[in-house]
Amino acid sequence: MVKKINKQAVMVIGHGDNADVLQETINVLDNKNIDFFIHWDKKFKKPNLLSHDSHIYFIKSLNVGWGTDSLMIVELKLLSAVNKANRYKMAHLISSADMPLMDSKYFIDYFDGQKSYLGFSDDNTKKFNKRLSYYWPKFSLRNKRILTKLILAYNRLFHINRLKNKDITLKKGPQWFSINTNLIPEILDFDKNPFFNTYCVDEIFIQTILSRFSPKKIVENDNVQAARYIDWNRGKPYTFSLKDVDELKKVKNTNFAFTRKVCDPTVVKKVFNY
Repeated sequence: MVKKINKQAVMVIGHGDNADVLQETINVLDNKNIDFFIHWDKKFKKPNLLSHDSHIYFIKSLNVGWGTDSLMIVELKLLSAVNKANRYKMAHLISSADMPLMDSKYFIDYFDGQKSYLGFSDDNTKKFNKRLSYYWPKFSLRNKRILTKLILAYNRLFHINRLKNKDITLKKGPQWFSINTNLIPEILDFDKNPFFNTYCVDEIFIQTILSRFSPKKIVENDNVQAARYIDWNRGKPYTFSLKDVDELKKVKNTNFAFTRKVCDPTVVKKVFNY
């Protein structure tokens, strides 16, 4: 068995025609003990990313649709690749529009494998139960309100309840996390059939599988639980820009691993002074 030293795996779900922000993220975290596992949406050309000390691994590209179970499938493939490597203590899931809020040394020291960072939202069972109890299409329903209503009506008309007689307690939270790799086999081995053909399952399946980590009383922002600096008050979520550099500097090398969203790679350079 390979001994796991304090190595970190950063898993990236990426899309788009450029990866400038991701390249800056790699530049900041470039370290022999931090590697990157990347999935790039098949609809876009795979970017050419460079590093000095980190290894960069691309997994097979799939077509990804917002809100579909394709996001879960990609996460599982990334987790499987990290698990197969069997040399990392922590696995961190980010998007290509995230940037780090820790330099590489602080990052490695902070994530020593003693704790996992997974966000849990306040339970609103009625609202998100229908994500799993109903059947949803494999294509994105983003900004398709009429079609969404028709799908809801169809499920209700035929009294569809995929959770009937299922012993499963649903939990919800942000998609992004930093977990001890010892938890990955549990995620991979769990019966995930109820999670397929669902809506926004990426915010449910990890939290449901690892529901024992849900605090008895959620008293803080679920993104804070996941060590993420994300602002849902100023946007959906808010996109940090050059005018926010001082704000981001104040939380650099604290208890936030990454922030999102960031579209301008110059923001990363300014926060880390290079």
